[in-house]
Amino acid sequence: MKTFVRLLVLFSFIAMLAGPSALAADQKNVFRFQLNYFMPSGDLTMTDAFEEDIDGDGTIDTFSLNEKAEYDSALGFGIEYEYMASELIGLDFGLKYIKPDVKLNVSGTLNDESFALPEISEGGEFMPLTAGLMFHFGKSEKIDFYLGPELAYIMYGDLTFTDPFFGEETKIKFNDEFTFGAKLGLDFFLDESWAISAQAEYLDASSEVDTDEADDLSVNLDPSPFILTFGVAYKF
Repeated sequence: MKTFVRLLVLFSFIAMLAGPSALAADQKNVFRFQLNYFMPSGDLTMTDAFEEDIDGDGTIDTFSLNEKAEYDSALGFGIEYEYMASELIGLDFGLKYIKPDVKLNVSGTLNDESFALPEISEGGEFMPLTAGLMFHFGKSEKIDFYLGPELAYIMYGDLTFTDPFFGEETKIKFNDEFTFGAKLGLDFFLDESWAISAQAEYLDASSEVDTDEADDLSVNLDPSPFILTFGVAYKF
């Protein structure tokens, strides 16, 4: 959250710098204030099986385990700034803050008897900082339709799970990542400055778990989200 506040201050500073340029060239700047709906499209599924004396009675037990971890849908908010380099091309910068739950489901068999543990759900963080090149088509006095590719730096928050078997707390840290995405949007102008804004965005996000194990061990919780956005835009 502190990082989000710092970046919000940075966006405000950009707006101050953009102000004088707006006087020199009519309405080249757009700010969008957004409410986001985060919809993950991927998950992490792990299976394991082994044989050992679990209860120490001298008998070998057969144990299989199925684990599924996934991000849940969630609401968030964001801010976006676009500089119109021309009538058709805009340089777009955005920041979103979303706090989706991460759900863990564990089931399996012990000596051919099935079991399932209660679902565990803990709050996570998903904070993408994006920069994109938007192409504006079908622009009129009332409607501005645009789409384009973007680069993204995604910041993830840590998770703290309680181990379902031993009851111990386990902290999971995700590595931040650079990735890419795509966005399309529509601004419907109410007057010369204010508009209703809607967007659909896809980010190729894969949150890799930070681990001290062997270098070839890679555990990825893959949200790959679609993000729907609704808000207001201010053009100046």
